[in-house]
Amino acid sequence: MAADPEELVIVRSNLSSHDAHLLKGLLESNEISAFLSNENMGTLQYGVATDLLVRLKDRHIAQTVLANVVTLHNTPSSDPVAPEEDAFCRTCGSSHVHPFVGEIPSLIPGIRYDASEAGEWMHCLQCDAYYRRKRSRFSSMPVGLLWGLTLSGFTIFLLWFLNWLRWL
Repeated sequence: MAADPEELVIVRSNLSSHDAHLLKGLLESNEISAFLSNENMGTLQYGVATDLLVRLKDRHIAQTVLANVVTLHNTPSSDPVAPEEDAFCRTCGSSHVHPFVGEIPSLIPGIRYDASEAGEWMHCLQCDAYYRRKRSRFSSMPVGLLWGLTLSGFTIFLLWFLNWLRWL
């Protein structure tokens, strides 16, 4: 029994919803009917993968059109992060993160951090953000210092104000 040429076959799988829509538009601009599975759930929930489908008779043409198109898969990177660790970017929520070793730019021009394997730095391929896998214990240090400075400044002002009132 021959395969039905109208049968739908998967051309690309594990795509993010945005990539799937872009590829569908590319195929339709080349006059190839394309369909998406999990289209709505992939849009509503980032972790759900979307598949790109075409008719069996158009598969070879679609693969030729998509041969030079590279997309990120909707799964964690090839160097997976342990399940108990944070596998999503803290900036954009993408699952396209991987451990990073090298120089990391800072907000101050010309100053870069050295990310070693012990530092556990992560890099997001989607938004190009860098962050530590584990939060630093001293992340609240600037807030504590500013709060202490504010309270000490208020105390000094209060003492000065009371001395000023006393001399009136």
